[in-house]
Amino acid sequence: EYMGGSAIRCDMNNSNIIRTITRGRSVVQEAASELPPCVSVNNGAVFLTINAKPGAKMSAITDVGDQGVGVQIAAPPRDGAANEELIEFMGSVLGARKRQLTLAKGGKSKSKILRIEDMTAEEVVEKLKQFSTS
Repeated sequence: EYMGGSAIRCDMNNSNIIRTITRGRSVVQEAASELPPCVSVNNGAVFLTINAKPGAKMSAITDVGDQGVGVQIAAPPRDGAANEELIEFMGSVLGARKRQLTLAKGGKSKSKILRIEDMTAEEVVEKLKQFSTS
């Protein structure tokens, strides 16, 4: 039986994170923050939609929009080289270790979903904002 604490779930209908706080037998829900549609939370992991553009001269974030994060990748789309570079580059952007990042979907597609462990959705959004404005 769960006796207390908090859990976070993503309400995909309005892109809000809802924090559920359990106090004894009462449950309080409050909006934690606004998330862009390209960021979601499931089972404690953060999922980020990425629109990859392999074959660029240098890796960079080109845009952060509702449809996803545009990332140009300095590697060709062959033999997984672009996916490896994407994970390495996003690790440097997010300040995350390589083991925290995995491709949940899109190994052979330009549209990818990156799974991020041990970070909150708010931290991911903040790091993306910092990187896209610098």
